Amino acid sequence: MAIGSSMRFSLRILSKHWKLTSIAVFSLAIAMAAGTAGFSVFNALLLRPPAVAAPERLAAIYTSTPTEEFNGVSYDDYKYYRDNNQVFSDVYAFPNSISVRPIVYEHRVRQGLTNAASDNYFSVLGVQPFLGRVFARGEDDKPSALAVLSYSYWKWLGSDPGVIGKTVSVINTPLTIVGVMPERFVGTIFSDLPDVWYPLSMDAAITHQTQDWRADRTNQILGLVGRLKPGVTRQQAQADMQSLSKQLAADFPQTDKDRKAVLAEMSMLPPESVSSARIISAIILAVVALVLFAACSNVANLLLALANARRHEILVRAAMGATRARLVCELTLDSTLIALGGGAIGFSLAFLGLRQLTQFKPYIPGIGVLPLTIDFRSDLTVLALTGTLVILAGLALQGFGVGLFQVAYMDVVIATIPRHHRGVAGSVAMLTRTLNGMTLWEFIRTDDDPIVRAHVFEQARHAIERIHQGGLCHADLNLHNLFVTRAGESFTVVILDLDKARLRDRPVSGAARRRIAARLLRSAHKLDPRGRFLDSAALSILNFA
Repeated sequence: MAIGSSMRFSLRILSKHWKLTSIAVFSLAIAMAAGTAGFSVFNALLLRPPAVAAPERLAAIYTSTPTEEFNGVSYDDYKYYRDNNQVFSDVYAFPNSISVRPIVYEHRVRQGLTNAASDNYFSVLGVQPFLGRVFARGEDDKPSALAVLSYSYWKWLGSDPGVIGKTVSVINTPLTIVGVMPERFVGTIFSDLPDVWYPLSMDAAITHQTQDWRADRTNQILGLVGRLKPGVTRQQAQADMQSLSKQLAADFPQTDKDRKAVLAEMSMLPPESVSSARIISAIILAVVALVLFAACSNVANLLLALANARRHEILVRAAMGATRARLVCELTLDSTLIALGGGAIGFSLAFLGLRQLTQFKPYIPGIGVLPLTIDFRSDLTVLALTGTLVILAGLALQGFGVGLFQVAYMDVVIATIPRHHRGVAGSVAMLTRTLNGMTLWEFIRTDDDPIVRAHVFEQARHAIERIHQGGLCHADLNLHNLFVTRAGESFTVVILDLDKARLRDRPVSGAARRRIAARLLRSAHKLDPRGRFLDSAALSILNFA
């Protein structure tokens, strides 16, 4: 209940100062949009796994030599690794690049992306087709004129459920459509979603090669991915693959000498691009941090202006007994609400912008529209990172001292009176603590010792003179907001009800002092018109003008 009421109060305050609030929220929203976009790129490049079954059990396999850190595998070596390892349930192969080729379906021509893959490609990934079937084991052993379509290409064709069994041609090579993949499957290569997959056994025919490149051990263009058996660690898999590499080096020294197999985490990026992606992501995140820092600095200045506008309200609440902790919490809530508003608007702007970027297809003269699929969508990971960014922004706003600066207005003169007038701080700082005592009028009526009363009147006069010297002009000074506290035989007078007070950068003028003194004396005459408690001597002490 307390949190709800505090939130409603903060919303009322922010709506009251809607101009400053709007500028602060939208300034922060721009930084949040940049942050969300940066997180989306970071997530797409390095964090998001392929949309396959148990991606954490997949391992990319490449080969390395003393002269080439990243290299592919020949088809014969692929078969040896696939058939002789003890750590993978299966291993698939695919060329490390895909091609843009003319695809024809019932006289409809499109420049699309095509990708060859081994016959166990989809089964290793654990992806089930949306329609039909995927390639079957053994269809690489002989040329198999088969094709599996992506969901986006099938949809471009009109979402025909009867497409299975029909023919699609790639560079005038007819292929029989056997399946359509589900919408969530976007391939295993970043930004490149093939329209058509076909078996490795058809690659030579489609590219019209006179000799099948698979028979050439020097043609090391394949990337491998294996699915670890249950209970097998990556370290065990690495050791097993390296032992197979040594055997290949001994059997085929001309092509495999000093060549060893290396395992890496399965990613949408090829292994040689991961380090570059990390550098790019680090630069993007550094820029995001700088943008957020600049935005928080600007918003902090705006909140300082808001704090100045709320100065009197905070003083009144402090005088009525609001604790420092309560005011800190409520002022922190103001910063948090602004951060949440900026985060929500920024996430929405980034989401809309990234959706447009995802739909962007570059046009290349001579080729046409290049069907790239740059999947920078904002998923739950990006949402969590943006939420963290919102929290950091809220903490940053508080770290700039905005909340504590606002609370400092409870100690009015400590925060704002010139240094040489700091003597007033002792009197006003007591407003931030719970006071035990009574008003000056109650004290006058209950204490009839003339010496004590004269001493308290002098204390009241000094308290008023100190705040006037510090520049605090109290327009409603009376015997009810002069408060007397007692500690043993010592009396102290403090001033309450600062809702009508005005703080200036110079001492209160003589004319203003005379007006305030006249107001105080009028209140005394009104409370004691017959002079039973306030004689002329007491009134002369209170007449500080």
